[in-house]
Amino acid sequence: EEPPKKDHPLFKLPNVTLTPHSAGPTWDNWAKAYRNGYDNIQRVEAGRTPFWVVPELRS
Repeated sequence: EEPPKKDHPLFKLPNVTLTPHSAGPTWDNWAKAYRNGYDNIQRVEAGRTPFWVVPELRS
């Protein structure tokens, strides 16, 4: 359950650090990700190597 209740047992443990779930992409990041994907599609269609290929996926 989110958020946890104030009396949740985790809050009492000395070896637990709780942080808010606030990380994530911004609208600007989404736009850049889509643009990067589009640019890579264009590169592949032109016979060029895409940017940012994961080394384990290279053949």
